[in-house]
Amino acid sequence: MKFNHIYFILILIGTAFSMQCQKQPNNDTVPLDQSIRYGKLPNGFTYYIKPTSSPSDKINMSLILKGGSSIQDMDQIDIAHFMEHMAFKSSENFPLGIKAPNQLDSLEMEFRDITAFTSKYYTQYVFEISEKNLYALKKGILWFKDIVGGGLKLTTKEIDAERGVLIQERIGKNSNGADLREISRIELQSKIDPGARNWQNDLNYHLEYYRTFEPDILRRYYNDWYRPDLGALMIVGNIKDVDGLEAMVKKRFSKIPTPRNPRRWKNTDSIYFNQEPQFAKVACTPENQDNIDKQQVILHLGYRDPYTKAKLHTEVGLKRELLWNILSEALLIRTRLEEEQYNMDFSTFNKYLTYNKAFGIFQARNMFTIFIDNKNNSAKKGTENATRLLRQLYQYGLLEEEWKMLKKEELQQMDNGKSKSGSSWIKEMSSHFIYGEALPEDKSTYLKDWFQGLSLAQVNEEIKALIPAMPDDIGIAAYEGNSVLSLNENDIRSWIKNAWNAPVQAYRPPEIPENIMQENKVLSLTKRNFTDKGINQDTGAHELVLDNGIKVVLLPLNEDSRKVKIHGFNPHGAQCFEGRDYFSAIHAADIVLNAGISDKNKFEINRYLSSIKNKVKVRPYIDVAETGINGEAMAENMEAMFQLIYLYIREPRKDPDAFSDWKKSSIENYVKWHMPRNDMANAMKSLTGDYNINYNNTTAMVDGLPEVTIDKSYEHYKDLFGRTRDFTFTITGDYDKDVVINMVQQYLGNLPDRASKKESKSDYQKRIKLDNGPILYRIPVPDYAEGNEGMVYAEKYIVTANFGWKERIKVDALITMIRNRLLTVLRNHDLSVYTPAASGGYNFECARYEISLRIDFNAMGTEKEKDKKFRLLQETIHQLLEEIKNGTINKNEVERVFKEIDGKYSTGFFNNSRIDERLYEYYKYDATWLDKTEVENYLRSLDIEDVMETAKKYLNKNHRYEFIMGK
Repeated sequence: MKFNHIYFILILIGTAFSMQCQKQPNNDTVPLDQSIRYGKLPNGFTYYIKPTSSPSDKINMSLILKGGSSIQDMDQIDIAHFMEHMAFKSSENFPLGIKAPNQLDSLEMEFRDITAFTSKYYTQYVFEISEKNLYALKKGILWFKDIVGGGLKLTTKEIDAERGVLIQERIGKNSNGADLREISRIELQSKIDPGARNWQNDLNYHLEYYRTFEPDILRRYYNDWYRPDLGALMIVGNIKDVDGLEAMVKKRFSKIPTPRNPRRWKNTDSIYFNQEPQFAKVACTPENQDNIDKQQVILHLGYRDPYTKAKLHTEVGLKRELLWNILSEALLIRTRLEEEQYNMDFSTFNKYLTYNKAFGIFQARNMFTIFIDNKNNSAKKGTENATRLLRQLYQYGLLEEEWKMLKKEELQQMDNGKSKSGSSWIKEMSSHFIYGEALPEDKSTYLKDWFQGLSLAQVNEEIKALIPAMPDDIGIAAYEGNSVLSLNENDIRSWIKNAWNAPVQAYRPPEIPENIMQENKVLSLTKRNFTDKGINQDTGAHELVLDNGIKVVLLPLNEDSRKVKIHGFNPHGAQCFEGRDYFSAIHAADIVLNAGISDKNKFEINRYLSSIKNKVKVRPYIDVAETGINGEAMAENMEAMFQLIYLYIREPRKDPDAFSDWKKSSIENYVKWHMPRNDMANAMKSLTGDYNINYNNTTAMVDGLPEVTIDKSYEHYKDLFGRTRDFTFTITGDYDKDVVINMVQQYLGNLPDRASKKESKSDYQKRIKLDNGPILYRIPVPDYAEGNEGMVYAEKYIVTANFGWKERIKVDALITMIRNRLLTVLRNHDLSVYTPAASGGYNFECARYEISLRIDFNAMGTEKEKDKKFRLLQETIHQLLEEIKNGTINKNEVERVFKEIDGKYSTGFFNNSRIDERLYEYYKYDATWLDKTEVENYLRSLDIEDVMETAKKYLNKNHRYEFIMGK
């Protein structure tokens, strides 16, 4: 059956707007913001120059090229993305590439200042510089001219060298999960969207294509679509001489010749919107059969909005997009509240697609999309429920309280949008260039008077005119053998039609609890005594010890934020328990969070917190060697925060349904997000004596789930949180100390001491003696990743030592230098490396310094050739480290490192937002409390000799442990 979407388009055009909107003539293009210098050269090249008075000294420059992946030919698989990479190789004016190390040094820029990305509709090249760097500005414009003016060399040698980089990027971004939504998405898109007709989801297909495509295929894409009439330059920042800059742009880009007989540019969205309604099904076979729900069904419903698309250049189009966003947000809130139940069989999400917003299988702008994830054969039920909620909004509209909230939030966003960043201006100008979207003066508030004046009756009338009864496009994905795959288009549309026509009651929001704690319970908590320990001479904090043993550290700050932070912690964690009990303990805090507190489940808690003016956050946690709770609130909501802390510790809610829901959600998240890289990180920790394992979507987590029981989890949770005499609570922020002390006495003072005799083993892992390196460990590839290409190579340098703040800064400077050089050197050595990483610092739990390097690597050729390239990778890394040891580093690079470190420690470290972190290290690990002046003086004294000395000390082969996963 083919659904007649033309009928619905006529309805939209005829009834879309009230009389208020109809006063705007349909052909009334909104004038461009006059503060933007705009021009179009005879060859079709467009430019936008926007001077700002931003406090930032950055100038943002972007080159936008229309097309992206939507205009690829059938034999051009991801070629738009490959082409993006090639722009950084040799060109007419940059024979070694714009990111060659010497080139970056001459520009006084960092590797990350020059970036690019490709989407379905465009490719964007980004060049960010200091406003004072006129030399870099000129070079950036020259590089953009090379890109759009046919100046890229695109040699076969450089194309071949980049194949491995694209392969590694694809491998790194590929999920090993069996998430049905992701493994079906691209195939469904290719069946429904003409702009995605040659897209492929098969990883191996992509990798083989990258290896084997002919270079002329890429050159054809470049010659067809990288041309002046499809390009635009955008420059935003503190520009002093707009006339001079405009003259420079005209001089450079007007020289690019107009292409003869240019290939016709295809507007794939126009093709999409004018095709018949689409229906597509995909049957999936997961590579990994474990932990998946084979009855899962994914449904995508797409509602086209051609009228708004045709009016984007007018005030009517801007108004319609705003109303669609209100509709979408209202429906999303209602949907989330409707689905606030444990063990729900379906979950629903919706979005109206505007600039740079895509969701599910739909990417075309001005689409309204509904996504339904159904479990346990609930596809019909989930579809009917989503349709019912949409019909309910259509028939009855918004409630008064809903409209007030949505209007307030939208007006707040309009006000916030008055001060735009450079990237925000680029985004708006890009939308003007790519889609023809209106860009009036003060766009953020352009519609404010109209929107502010809309009554509830008016907005409901507008929304009703937008809501369609039937989607244009439907996509279904399920695992092979699912009965839903035998259904046809008529069957699914019948579900929707019947649900739309069924009687529906007016919307009634769920009840919101009046409070966190009942008043009689609050009154029953008498204020407990404390011992005043006075003012700490190091920190200036006021220290108290409550009668139950809890140590309280109060450090009020003079600031206007009114924000208050609490962090309670004790040195006992899941390591107190062995065997099966360990897994119940390590997951206990998440189980409690999912269940709630006292007589309120997590949904009721969230509804209450959403209803108060300023939200409160409280989260208990249990790590391997620590138990704690974090809280954050505005000063006026402090009591709610203290009540939550009290109840999470004193009265965790126990609910078998919530426990079952937590287990299912944990497995689902693992299926979606597990990656070999995370399992490798855990293996590296275990092999080097660090038992602080990551249980977030890793194999360690899923393997331990069968051992978790609800009774043991609550038993160990109460035990660990009941050790009040081992707890320290730090309280920082903008608050009245006397008020907080009263709350501390009432809530923290009434926490019972339920200490167990079980002691933590955390001390045992400190000072573990490792065998001297170099040692190479080969880590097995997880079962779910067997057969995957590529290798992860890592090095970890470990030195056991006492903590010292000066040493920490020097190690941090060394890591920063390694990180910067890894990016610059490896990406310019024709090595198949995409995102090398360096990290580390002081590991307090293991009492040691660590410096880690991780490189995702993929070599092409025979086994012998691959091994040769891997040896070259190792040699390049070690040569890079030797250069740091010897101080053969460019002066500009050293200065950039010290500038970054200076900003991190002299400013960032002493920011009030990090005071709680400093207190935690002081009271948990006896770290030195630092004086800002002393740190600044030390930072000024640092030079390259210090980094060289630190490198020689730590980057010693005796401290090196190497790890390989994969081939």
